[in-house]
Amino acid sequence: YVLTISGTSHEVTGVTNPASVTSARGFRLARAGHLPSAATAMTLSFPPTTPGNRTTSPGGIGFAQGSISTAGLVPLVGTLGDGQTFTASLNLGQTDQAVVWLTPYKIKSSYVGGIMTLATPATPDRGLPSTAASSFLRWDRVRDPSSLSYPAGFRVQLNTLSSRWVPAANAATLAESLGLYYRSIHLSYIAPTNDVLPSYLSLRDGFGLLSISPSNAVPFTAGKAVGTDGTFSGTLKLTAPALVSPMNGVFLQDPSTGFTIGQGLIRVPIASPVKGSFQTFGVELQN
Repeated sequence: YVLTISGTSHEVTGVTNPASVTSARGFRLARAGHLPSAATAMTLSFPPTTPGNRTTSPGGIGFAQGSISTAGLVPLVGTLGDGQTFTASLNLGQTDQAVVWLTPYKIKSSYVGGIMTLATPATPDRGLPSTAASSFLRWDRVRDPSSLSYPAGFRVQLNTLSSRWVPAANAATLAESLGLYYRSIHLSYIAPTNDVLPSYLSLRDGFGLLSISPSNAVPFTAGKAVGTDGTFSGTLKLTAPALVSPMNGVFLQDPSTGFTIGQGLIRVPIASPVKGSFQTFGVELQN
């Protein structure tokens, strides 16, 4: 590679030598004047550019929680939209982005890679003018007959929603930070089952989440929000026959996400030669 590092930009570009269609892109790591003065907590979600259909590609939306340290280190713990858990150790760039390369699967040719835009750290940047690198993740899973979800594999492109997280000491503070009206949360779904699903939750004192509409929705139990780290969870009991389907995700406080205040996924058990197999569909929370 021949890399180009400019004195008037935070971005780095590169081409192969000899020339080919393959190119390189990146950015300078965050320098002292741009690092946060204290660790900055954040939540993230990874909505696909084209929604999945639940059966052959995940309908679920991946999510993570993490932080940006005063040294620019970005540890993340999360779940991809197919239910695969992951951990990551990223580095903050001067453009508030990070390079991502994850191989959390048994078959290491499956990966998630690309450039992710992160929540803006506490310290503003008045340094070199720069445009950010294009930000997206490629999620490529190869065929694996032993996998509990989507054994045929898939290829998906992901966006990233990233939000600084300010811990909430009580439900009232959390509701205010999310812009809730009478603590009501609207739910919509991506590639859901044919069940009647809850469309509204109520955030109760003690951080409980209670299904309030429609009255004939499938049971929703153990609903809970966590004010310290911005996660939410619950359990749906779907029909035919009664399937216990856990829901998990994260809230998003940043106003840049608009009416969207949370995203996540629901696991649906399915009959399969591999015991414990499941599909996923997505859940989105709005204020």
